[in-house]
Amino acid sequence: MTDSITQNEDSNKVLTDSISIFFKEFDFTNLLHMNKFKKIDGVSCFKVLKNIFLQIFKGKNWYRIYTNKRDNPGFEKDVVYRFLNSWKWNWEKLLTSISTKVISWLTRLTNKDRVPVLIADDTFFDRSRSKKVELLSRVYDHVDGKYKKGFTKLTLGWSDGATYIPLSFQLLCSGKEEKLLRKADSVNKKYPGYQRREKAKQKKTDLLFEMVQEAINNSISYKYLLFDSWFAFPAIIIGYLRMGVDVITMLKNSPKIYYEYQGKYMTLSKIYSKIKNKLNKNDRAVVNAYICNLSQDIKTKIKIVFIKNRNKKSWLAIATTDLMLPADEIIRVYGMRWDIEIFFKMCKSFLKLAKEFQGRSYDMLVAHTTIVYLRYIMLAVAARKNTDDKTFGDLFFLYCDEIKDITFLEALHLIFCLLKEFIKEKFSLAETEIQDLLNSFIDSLPPFLGTLFLPKGCES
Repeated sequence: MTDSITQNEDSNKVLTDSISIFFKEFDFTNLLHMNKFKKIDGVSCFKVLKNIFLQIFKGKNWYRIYTNKRDNPGFEKDVVYRFLNSWKWNWEKLLTSISTKVISWLTRLTNKDRVPVLIADDTFFDRSRSKKVELLSRVYDHVDGKYKKGFTKLTLGWSDGATYIPLSFQLLCSGKEEKLLRKADSVNKKYPGYQRREKAKQKKTDLLFEMVQEAINNSISYKYLLFDSWFAFPAIIIGYLRMGVDVITMLKNSPKIYYEYQGKYMTLSKIYSKIKNKLNKNDRAVVNAYICNLSQDIKTKIKIVFIKNRNKKSWLAIATTDLMLPADEIIRVYGMRWDIEIFFKMCKSFLKLAKEFQGRSYDMLVAHTTIVYLRYIMLAVAARKNTDDKTFGDLFFLYCDEIKDITFLEALHLIFCLLKEFIKEKFSLAETEIQDLLNSFIDSLPPFLGTLFLPKGCES
């Protein structure tokens, strides 16, 4: 029993130290101060945040923490809930600030041949058992194809193909009054809580433009924006191209979306029917077409890669606004979009997104989601440190000092000592005779060499 307690204490210490190193490395204290997280009821915001951050890794809920004196954080549970429910904190800006620092750190570790990308997607934020959660509404879950109680969580992240880092998110309610189950609370307009409630009612396509622009304003290094067919509308793709953002996306096979191909307006399925007999040995075909926004009479050229499913009669199409990108590279880069799916799975299944706290305020939902995202960032950084190749640092130079070349004088001295031993064994001469012989040889050397052997002799 004693051993078990000791092991638990040791693992908790290692975990606490790891989190402290992560917070210190990326300067959390200063970032909290910059984003106006101020002291709450005698307890610093950093201390409260760090304790909330840690609990998920201990495997205990908040009830168990406060019933166990050893785990008690030193402040009451009300402090935690006031901290999470406050509309004063700008959680969105805090997440972006920390993500920007981490991405800057990762960029230095990333080979320049890698293609960094922005990845956008949405997922269902489940609150199906709730009744009085602020802004709760019935939203469409495209995985099940049903309307459920909860929110749509729109997320924008960054990836270099090895590490995914969430940049920003927004919990969206339904824009239709009849599907909104509870209205927003009244919040002073000067606080961040008011702004996030207003954004929750916007269309996700409009919000995504703002999130991408914010990433650009923060100098996030990327080459392409990736998203799936739910965002692949002509107006959206053209809008990003006007922002100077190249897009790689899965196209939606819709009878309402037309493309200009060979001088005619066609649906995506119509284009495929014309080129399906021209597929190469990899069951792929590449065409250039124009994506058209007919309502505004705008069109732009895109490259489309059609891929046939060998086992079924289905097919899919991936498009990019970068016309110089090869087909294999289009497919490879678009495959990086899977990183965000892994991220969603990790947050929901292991980091207790929407499960750790059952608060009713919209601010708590945003605060807890931010903390879950920060936990994922810490794990991503730790994974990168453990898997990346490392240099030996100062150890390399210490070894160089150990095996450095001998000097010219040391080399000559060594040769004469070896010569002395050779003469002694070969000719069976006395020590004094050998020494006289070597002294005579040294005297016959040029002056600049003879001075190197003063005093004369080869003493071992």
